[in-house]
Amino acid sequence: MVASQMRQAAKGAQVFRYGGEEFTILFKGKDEAAAWHTAERVREAVAGYPMYIRGDNRPEDADEGKNQRRKGKPESDYVQVCISLGLCQNTDDLADSSAVLKAADEALYKAKQMGRNRTIGRQTGITNE
Repeated sequence: MVASQMRQAAKGAQVFRYGGEEFTILFKGKDEAAAWHTAERVREAVAGYPMYIRGDNRPEDADEGKNQRRKGKPESDYVQVCISLGLCQNTDDLADSSAVLKAADEALYKAKQMGRNRTIGRQTGITNE
């Protein structure tokens, strides 16, 4: 559900799973400042979507499962999920993809240290505080 919300909100960007609970969003043709606005839209979409923790008795059929979503479920069964995002763009000193990913990961951890549920840009220092 998190990935689905991210894909919907990140229109024009590509979303990839990167590790267990980490994702990478590729903003092709956007600099860090321009990508920040889309990243914030993604963060807000995930935080604003009530997610239901499914039980073991969920149907095998995906369509049947969709039809059952949220029907008769107590509000206490929903959780709010938040995400933090770290942004980085390629530059002369970060020319290859592994260096960009490492720098974005460092920005992500800085966002988490600053209180989570936020977006921070590595180079611009833009944050949603």
